[in-house]
Amino acid sequence: MSAREAPAVGTVLLLVFAIVGSAQAQAPTGNIAGTVTDSSHAVLTGVQVTIINIDTGQTRAAVTSADGSCSADSLPPGAYQVTAEEQGFKKLQRDARAEVGTTTTVDLAMELGELSETVTVRGAAPLLRYDHHQVGGVVGREQIENLPLNGRNFLELAKLEPGVTNLVRGTNNRS
Repeated sequence: MSAREAPAVGTVLLLVFAIVGSAQAQAPTGNIAGTVTDSSHAVLTGVQVTIINIDTGQTRAAVTSADGSCSADSLPPGAYQVTAEEQGFKKLQRDARAEVGTTTTVDLAMELGELSETVTVRGAAPLLRYDHHQVGGVVGREQIENLPLNGRNFLELAKLEPGVTNLVRGTNNRS
């Protein structure tokens, strides 16, 4: 290898490592976060929260902080069961769905009772987010499979999301 080729090889290796590093940072994951309160809306600290992926059985454990909040980051997209347990309160279970690039809020209001009692609430989807102004969404597998794609152009799926419009051509082939 000549002295002229050595810097070029080093530059190529540096570029490859930079691309690989940035690809790993953009993982297709979502988050589940929420606050645990009692029936009078006072926050509960030290509550054991378990987040279970229904499809894989993978489990995440968390404990609520001083402000009653807890979160699980970098979750694979899918259906989850969020369970909160605390001595003197009924065990509370709630279903949630983690989607790519979003944080699903699951607020849990625990009721006084025996530890053996369980309350199950069905369905928690990412709703309107007051803390973020981004317009976005996720096109699910069911939507993709049930769509009649004209010409099988996958880019047509982007038109399903809010705020996406068709490009309008003006005169002289200008947009």
